[in-house]
Amino acid sequence: ITISASSVPVIYSVWKGTNPFRLIINGGNYLNQTSAWAWVYINGVAVPQTSYKGPSKIVAKGGNALKAMVPKGVTVQITVKNPDRTYYEPYSFIR
Repeated sequence: ITISASSVPVIYSVWKGTNPFRLIINGGNYLNQTSAWAWVYINGVAVPQTSYKGPSKIVAKGGNALKAMVPKGVTVQITVKNPDRTYYEPYSFIR
């Protein structure tokens, strides 16, 4: 399998949003294909609700369920995986 480096999603920053709790993930190379877009994983577990905002921004949603996946003061590993299954190393985030 050959993976083009241009399609590998990367994370540059993660911001916590409120009301309801969400994570704004800024980066690059996030893909949106016919019936799927890039997915967000926290410590290897898929976040059930995401919104594709473009090739450089994804919003992970989930209110209290997402908040529980990102405990305050604990480092979590966030990964973005494209529909073509490409992903880069996890991004470390502390809320």
